[in-house]
Amino acid sequence: MSETIAMVSETETLLVIEHVEHIENEIPALRLKYKNSNAHGIQTLKCLDAMRKERQLCDVILMVEGHELFAHRALLSCHSNYFLELFLHDENETLTKKQMYYQIDGFEHLALKLIIQFIYRGSFLLTLETVPKLYLAAFQLRIETIFKACSNYLCEQLTEHNCLSDCKNSFEFHFQKQKRFSS
Repeated sequence: MSETIAMVSETETLLVIEHVEHIENEIPALRLKYKNSNAHGIQTLKCLDAMRKERQLCDVILMVEGHELFAHRALLSCHSNYFLELFLHDENETLTKKQMYYQIDGFEHLALKLIIQFIYRGSFLLTLETVPKLYLAAFQLRIETIFKACSNYLCEQLTEHNCLSDCKNSFEFHFQKQKRFSS
């Protein structure tokens, strides 16, 4: 198999054209692929994020604390079983509508906004103020990567001066969790 490289600019190689072995009496096949396999996913997410910001082709609007968050159901579902189950539950109804509205209770707007940014961009900034909110939201949405990152951050920040307040927050978190699951 030989390769031809497609240049995007003189310094950046983006695409590779592979000549695939062909069977007798068939037209030779070519395979076009990204040289760096991550580039395709990164480009797709950048495009989807730009579309989300411009509210283009968004098929879900999440209402949180009076704020609208526009998104794409498929992408949210790839990262959160909570969203997957929510959207699959209403699948028959969504076939006839271009956009679905969901009132999302029990979440803070900032936490959900940051989580959606993470889903589209693959990164977010943790601060001491946002971590407890993100921790709780990530747990509820079943997004293990964010939950673990917040948990690790909280452990790293633990000192003899804040351990009692963190213990109190932990009890409140588990009380809220039990309250949600028992109702």
